[in-house]
Amino acid sequence: MPKYDDQKVIYEDIAKELKEAVDALNATKDKVSGEMYFGGDIAKWKKFGNSLLLRVGMRYTKIDENKAKSLVQIATDPARGGVMSSNDDNVVLKANSIQTNPSTGWINGSVRHNWFIGKPFIDFLKNNNDPRLQYTAVLYPDPAASNPGAGNTNPASQIGVPYGYTDVNIVNAPNYPGKVGSTFKYSQFNRSTVGRLDAWLYYVTYAQTQLLLAEARQRDYITTGTAKDYYEAGIRAHMTQRDTWATTNGGPSPITKAEQDAYLQQPGIAFDPSSALKQINEQYWVASLMIWAEAFANFRRSGYPQLSPLKFPGEDPSVTAGDGFIHRLPYPLKEWSINRPNVQAAADRIGGDNMGTRVFWDKK
Repeated sequence: MPKYDDQKVIYEDIAKELKEAVDALNATKDKVSGEMYFGGDIAKWKKFGNSLLLRVGMRYTKIDENKAKSLVQIATDPARGGVMSSNDDNVVLKANSIQTNPSTGWINGSVRHNWFIGKPFIDFLKNNNDPRLQYTAVLYPDPAASNPGAGNTNPASQIGVPYGYTDVNIVNAPNYPGKVGSTFKYSQFNRSTVGRLDAWLYYVTYAQTQLLLAEARQRDYITTGTAKDYYEAGIRAHMTQRDTWATTNGGPSPITKAEQDAYLQQPGIAFDPSSALKQINEQYWVASLMIWAEAFANFRRSGYPQLSPLKFPGEDPSVTAGDGFIHRLPYPLKEWSINRPNVQAAADRIGGDNMGTRVFWDKK
């Protein structure tokens, strides 16, 4: 049965493979024109590879800044093709009525009435007058309906579900809004925009890349541009990216430049060098909505957004003994069943197969 490689070795190999793949891409050679992301555009594939390498490099910020800086500089080298330079470079699966979005399949499935948006996310957008909220959240009069209508998208009305409650004791939550049918009056993903079955599925984006560059510049890993310019470009890019839900799927009007400008000038959002890492990574959190694994990874890497840990009956003791947050997913039970010696060796190497155990780059 296969053994598990050391986490550090895996990441070193990821960086090596990405560098080799980008260097091997050659626009003068035969290309595959039918591939679904870039139609064989080699320049875009190079930008994709380098943008991923940038992401890998930034994973090292808490454990090896020299390695982080080196990988970031390689990734952003224009001679190697550079990183994403516009939303046209986004890695996106353009879902349709036949090839639907697997993430939104859950939102539209048989338990659609039980999918809510968390209070921290709703509060962050709402408290900062974020125009993206209207694209994201909705209150439906009948959340269980397969075709619930437009619903209430008024930002002022949205209320996120607080963490740490069950469907029984949620009635004790502060500002409990009550029930609607068999479920609760909390904001859900808008099934006319971001939650549509044919909503585009993003993997790596220009917005994320600009925000990583903002942090890299703030840390002096790169010397070109300013952290402020990258930060603002990342926010604008994500707001424009949201237009794919408005222009192709119906819903609210696109966010105007005036709305973008107003948002960027608000206290707490306007770039502040003294709190830049917090601001940048909070925006990365927003820009990674529906890109679940990356949002989880960057939260562990950066520590932002600053969330309150919750205590839930029956949670993994390693989470309770730690900082109150899950830091990794355990190995599948099937692996323990058929490959126990190798799984055990891997678990021992990292300090236990627990949800509170940190991966190597997730340093306190």
